Amino acid sequence: MAIGSLPPVIGDMPVNPGHAGRRPLAGEIPVFGRIEEAVAFAPATAGTVPRTTVLEAAVAAALGRQDGLAPVFAAASTLNAAPDLPATLRDALGVLAGFALGSASPPTAGDVAAALARSGLFHEAGAHPGSPPPADLKTALALVGRALADWLGPGKPTPSDPAVAAAVALVAGARPAPPRRGGRPAGQREAEAPDLPPRALAAHLLDAAERAAGRILLHQAASIGGDDAAPGTDDDAPRGLVFEIPIAGPAGVSVAEVRIERDDHGGRERGGADDDGGPVHRVEMAFAVAPLGPVAVRVGLLPGRRVVIGVWCETPAAVARLEAEAAPLADALTAAGLAVSGVDLHLGRPPQRPAAPTPTAPRHRLDVEL
Repeated sequence: MAIGSLPPVIGDMPVNPGHAGRRPLAGEIPVFGRIEEAVAFAPATAGTVPRTTVLEAAVAAALGRQDGLAPVFAAASTLNAAPDLPATLRDALGVLAGFALGSASPPTAGDVAAALARSGLFHEAGAHPGSPPPADLKTALALVGRALADWLGPGKPTPSDPAVAAAVALVAGARPAPPRRGGRPAGQREAEAPDLPPRALAAHLLDAAERAAGRILLHQAASIGGDDAAPGTDDDAPRGLVFEIPIAGPAGVSVAEVRIERDDHGGRERGGADDDGGPVHRVEMAFAVAPLGPVAVRVGLLPGRRVVIGVWCETPAAVARLEAEAAPLADALTAAGLAVSGVDLHLGRPPQRPAAPTPTAPRHRLDVEL
């Protein structure tokens, strides 16, 4: 279901100041409101609170609560099967489900580009006064949160209620590490929804949606650099985006984490005859889809349309399964006009990338370490 099919609902959800629609009351959806205030409204605080201070406060709050999207999709799917849900809540759950990429066929470049656009990474940039919120994951999570809060009302179960507390404790140990600039991407396996009555499950989903919204904020912070970007090095540092893609499969929705970087100086180190000194693009992706299990992929697009690919699997069976796909993949890339330097498969996990170089340190053209 497309978000655009629900303008009346979206028009009444939490929106930016100056937008049409009702703002949430204090405490209704605290994390969503805090993220909006931190990122979208920072310019309005100019002259009173520095924008970086506002963002740092929101990031600090999100770090303690962030969680992945997999538990959200699991709880949403289970709750959607319950009878007698309000129509607005069922519609909101359907909108969220539509953000999961199908796994029946390999994703195309267009699929990945669309997933990036809808990831929530550019939510505030696409929010304009008087217009509906952007059709992205942050909007979908807020839409679900608003519908859940309306249904649960003031007497909703809280995280301190035994049933909800047990559900939170069940997933707490499996939370993914917070995204950070230069960190290794990590996929999320399909999750299982806790066995709770519908209203308790709805309270759990509301909490999970707020945590997932906080994680999107952390992806935004990791993409713009944050505190670890040294002053004066913005022009030299690789430009990167970090985001997640929900993937629907037979066992539920898993989540791939993707990092895309452009290094404008990456092709200038070796200076060989075939090296035109152009930019290097790197893509790192991690996912965990049955029956392959955890898989990490690193792709480097070098000057001269050369491409090198490294794949890491954690089980021998997964390596064997993907070995059969390596040659057809190389052939397809060659047919697309790319010079394939290699498609290398490894058993284990990829090495941690080196720390970002200082302005005086030598640059490496490609950090895939195949």
